[in-house]
Amino acid sequence: MKSIVTKLKQYLEHKEIAISYAEKEIGVSNGTLSKPFKNNTTIKTDTLEKFLNKYSDINPEWLLTGKGEMLKDNYQNTASNTADSSTVPIPLISAGGITHKGSNTVKVVQKNIINGYSIPEFTQRGVEYIIRMSGLSMYPKYNNGDLLGCKSIEDKSFFQWGKIYALDTDQGLMIKRLYPSDKEDHLECHSDNKDYPPFTIHKSSIITMAIVVGVIQLE
Repeated sequence: MKSIVTKLKQYLEHKEIAISYAEKEIGVSNGTLSKPFKNNTTIKTDTLEKFLNKYSDINPEWLLTGKGEMLKDNYQNTASNTADSSTVPIPLISAGGITHKGSNTVKVVQKNIINGYSIPEFTQRGVEYIIRMSGLSMYPKYNNGDLLGCKSIEDKSFFQWGKIYALDTDQGLMIKRLYPSDKEDHLECHSDNKDYPPFTIHKSSIITMAIVVGVIQLE
């Protein structure tokens, strides 16, 4: 049977959480987890308690006996198996957490999830994740802090011109209306706020993109 240390390491790998990040999250010094993980030695009881308090979705039966599932509530299994998918929380993720390294499709990583919202109307529209609007470039359509429901688009050859997209680019996240450009393989990006002039970007600079299909506006 695998040791508890091995299972904790397996859990972090499954959640794609760096060991150094986990050490900061549970409030222990560097090496408190990495050394036992590397040498397959035991960890202190208080460290284990801190770990389990922080990452409370670990199934204790699996951790101690190896029986059952790793997670108490597996988000992906819940999303696919629940009878009423409208109750599955849609993750609110940080702007820097939209892409997964080495992939041109969105993959929500646990450490990038800020919160989760159950919004049936968003689910019906195929919203996969929510991001928070930052800045005033899309004012008055969107205000700073508004929550935008995003649906991933993989085909970069077809666009709904004039619609608002969330573009994760090599220069960062952009929320813009897209229009065709006179330049080959370029897109013209427009802000609703007229203080922000339009500009063009090359399609190759887009890592992932999503169309914004809903918004929760904050006063």
